[in-house]
Amino acid sequence: MDRRDFLRAVAVTGAAVTIRRAGAMDILSQSLGNIGNDKVDLVAIMGGEPEDMFRRGIDTLGGIKAFVKSGQKVVVKPNIGWDRTPELAGNSNPKLIGEIVKQCFAAGAKEVKVFDHTCDDWL
Repeated sequence: MDRRDFLRAVAVTGAAVTIRRAGAMDILSQSLGNIGNDKVDLVAIMGGEPEDMFRRGIDTLGGIKAFVKSGQKVVVKPNIGWDRTPELAGNSNPKLIGEIVKQCFAAGAKEVKVFDHTCDDWL
């Protein structure tokens, strides 16, 4: 075993021991059935149009006003930097981004900017 492999093995072992001690493995046993009335941090919405799915998800998280306050400037950073056809779904759905922008303005945002950096050469 060379030095690099030894250090890698020690790092992986240390990380595994740390994760186990921190109780991070308990995440695997969680389900929606045991969260009670606690506020949730993450939701997954399946089925429907992107705008409707966003509305259902953001409502579950407490509404857009829980994230956007009146007079704030908001930046929406979608995944729109890939040179892919819509059929390949490499980028965020434009309907979804439009709904997010509308919701931000409805919550009182002063300004909403949408941008991304390209990942592919567009030549």
